Amino acid sequence: MVSNSFVALLKLVFSSVLNEPTCLQNLTQCLYEFLIDRCCGGTCQILGVDIDPALVARARHSNTHRDNVLYECVDVTSDQDREESFSQYLRKHGRTKFDIVFCFSVTMWIHLNWGDEGLTKFLTNICRQTEWLVVEPQPWKCYKEAERRLRRRGGGTFPLFPSLTMRGRVESDIESILQQQCRFTKVLETSKTCWNRKLSFYRTNSVSEADVTQQTE
Repeated sequence: MVSNSFVALLKLVFSSVLNEPTCLQNLTQCLYEFLIDRCCGGTCQILGVDIDPALVARARHSNTHRDNVLYECVDVTSDQDREESFSQYLRKHGRTKFDIVFCFSVTMWIHLNWGDEGLTKFLTNICRQTEWLVVEPQPWKCYKEAERRLRRRGGGTFPLFPSLTMRGRVESDIESILQQQCRFTKVLETSKTCWNRKLSFYRTNSVSEADVTQQTE
């Protein structure tokens, strides 16, 4: 049983931040400001990661909350890269897990470049390091569009694209992995964002009703 107040907070995150076009260019900053204002009692630490060093450099340059928001260049599919960055960050703050992890527009790229096994491994590993997970799966039509864009640029095709077995119903496949293999419970699915995608909110089954209630106080 999930606390109604926490589910209400998740809906506020969606309506106030994640579906607000003015926040899309600086989503992490907007998310930090929302959490500080609504639920964190003035204390919140956020680690934002991306594999693209240019995007990380741009985010660092525009960061207005440098004491509380950190950006790192991390390959989340690399066990060593991920563990070094995440574990070091968690130890610095005296934690063993993140309270919540947001995965925006990332599952398709991991899937295209690392295949079914790579996507499953990523989701399994990230679930071991968080209590809550927000995931934004790109639907199958986004895969086909990415494939067409690559061909138009003369880049051929994604090598693993033909061998993907999770196709057509990728969102349902990701949900099955999270619920059946990772033992996470889906507590909320939003309507479509301005990117025409849904966000799904999951929690680990180790989070009790009492834990959820405390997080909202």
